[in-house]
Amino acid sequence: MSNNIFEDYQQKKQQIIALADKAAQYGLITSQRKMEIINKIENETLTIGVIGQMKAGKSTFLNAFVFGDDVLPAATTPMTAALSMITYGEKPKVVAEFYTKDDWSAQQMQASRSESSTEDDGEKSKIKAAKELTKIAEKKLGCSLNSMLGRHQEDRFENLVEYVGAEGKYVGITKSVTIYYPKEYLKGVNIVDTPGVNDPIVSREERTKEFLQKCDVVVLMLYAQKAMDATDTALLFDNVYKCGIGRVLIGINKYDICIGNGETDGEIIANVEENIRKAADNRGDRTLLDLLKEVRPIPMSAEAALLTQIGMDKVNRSPEYKHAYKRYLEIWDDAASPNALRRYSHIEDMENAIINLINNEKGEILFSKPKNEIMAKVKESLSKKETAITDCTNKIKILDAPDNELEHKLDDLNTAKRKTERKLDHFSRDFDSELSDNLIPSIEKSLNRKINELHTQLNGKIDNLGMLTSIGEQVKSIEHKIKEFTDKILPDEAKEQTRNVKKKLKSFTGEYFNDVEELISDKLPNLDFYDFLTDLKTKIDVETDNKFDYELSEKFGKVGFNVNFFAGIFGILPGLLGQALITESTKMKLKNDVDEVLDKIKFDAYINSLKETCHFVINSIKNEGVSQLIEPLIESVESFMNDKAKREEELATAKSSLETLKKEKETLQSQANEIEAMM
Repeated sequence: MSNNIFEDYQQKKQQIIALADKAAQYGLITSQRKMEIINKIENETLTIGVIGQMKAGKSTFLNAFVFGDDVLPAATTPMTAALSMITYGEKPKVVAEFYTKDDWSAQQMQASRSESSTEDDGEKSKIKAAKELTKIAEKKLGCSLNSMLGRHQEDRFENLVEYVGAEGKYVGITKSVTIYYPKEYLKGVNIVDTPGVNDPIVSREERTKEFLQKCDVVVLMLYAQKAMDATDTALLFDNVYKCGIGRVLIGINKYDICIGNGETDGEIIANVEENIRKAADNRGDRTLLDLLKEVRPIPMSAEAALLTQIGMDKVNRSPEYKHAYKRYLEIWDDAASPNALRRYSHIEDMENAIINLINNEKGEILFSKPKNEIMAKVKESLSKKETAITDCTNKIKILDAPDNELEHKLDDLNTAKRKTERKLDHFSRDFDSELSDNLIPSIEKSLNRKINELHTQLNGKIDNLGMLTSIGEQVKSIEHKIKEFTDKILPDEAKEQTRNVKKKLKSFTGEYFNDVEELISDKLPNLDFYDFLTDLKTKIDVETDNKFDYELSEKFGKVGFNVNFFAGIFGILPGLLGQALITESTKMKLKNDVDEVLDKIKFDAYINSLKETCHFVINSIKNEGVSQLIEPLIESVESFMNDKAKREEELATAKSSLETLKKEKETLQSQANEIEAMM
């Protein structure tokens, strides 16, 4: 069912809540930490944005994807479409937000302009839409219009069409609509249905940008027969790209029409990809292709998916649905069963693509992070218990040894301690050398290369101002390039370099533990260190993953520079929009500003955080390493060499402690197994 994506999300939330509760019950985390984890999980909202022009089938897609039923009315025209958000409510209802008086004044001013007053097609569309909206509102509301501005109005769910329908009473003044629906899977979920491009009201356009920037996934719905036309291009390049969205999926809806005309899935996908490339070339900016290079457009039929959900009785009662079902059977003669038709609809391909993006983006931080933290606590507790057991076992072996062997044991222990400490010093120095001599220079070189690439691209765009396409489009292209660089390209490169450092550190750590195991086996063959070393290595591995993952999500993504450096450039660009000609002096000024900004970008904070993280891991090995286990044994031997009575007393105590520790470990292992089974 289409609701599985949301039910799965809710189940994952409940899983983490149960996991945190169990971990606190067993004393692995504090009650305060449990509440922090639960509060974050419960308050986190999954946001999916859906964007697309009219007749692309957005409403049908949302009905199939969200409700599994024919709930939403047919879409209105692009210029009268308000932003709609679907979320959980105890009862179905709608809450509409109307334009403020300032919004409406701006609208009336826009409507008073003549379309001939501008050469910009986008501005012409806004003027035309403003005239349309003011006319609709004045006709529907008359003298009551002004009294309604700035209000929030709650209404019955059945009256939704009055706010989003083409003939709706309030559609002319509706800024946004929140649709509350009593389905458990919608708890903590926002589905945002965004209006089209060139919104005539700036405040509504800003609201769309605000929601898009919060989206975990954005789905652009195309109409297969005219996919990536001028309107789609504007949706993708202006609404999505301008907002800095880095997670976008493309659905080619109604692909069944193309299949009926003899095209294949592969041909439909290839046509859309080629149209995207052409649109990027026509705008003189191919950077958006990077955003889509890992995302393949998905041919789908939202209507076919919906028919499999509403049942044949409802299909047969609707002439429109009945005709559609017959047409699907003509295209796919083996699609009579709901399962077969759903398979041909490809709706699950889109659902799986959304799930994958959510898991990669939000899931990594929201779900994986508390799991890793709790598992680290489990490993830490087991490691401490294993250390105590190993210490006690070895202590018994030493206390049980003949008097003439104690001195040799002491020598062996001191030798092992010195050699393991030297191993640790060599490991620490060798990795520091690798970090300073190879890894850091490689990182700086890679990040500076990205800056140089941006520098070249921006200079090229500045040189071409006023020569290729409209100045407005070129200014947007420069803004897009800077935003993409600050929000995606540089942070992504920093994250990749950070992963390389973590991989190298774990490689050095693994070699160190192998060397220590070999050394101890040689110098202390009668003592048991294997389980201790295994648990310590596992704990350090988990700790390394957690520390680096935290730095990736909380610190490294910003790579230590201030994006406000670009404010000077952004301050100049809007002033160019009304110019018919860009002078060479203006271009030179822009280039100088670019040079100044890029020269100020430094990576010191990022590099220092990286070093601190590596040293944190190395210090963990030092603080919890082998020497911490050997030293108590040395102290025991020295203490009991000349006091046989005390040695026998301690031997009895150690044997009793060992039995207790083993039982405690069994209990802890059982708790750990229970927690692992919950993950």
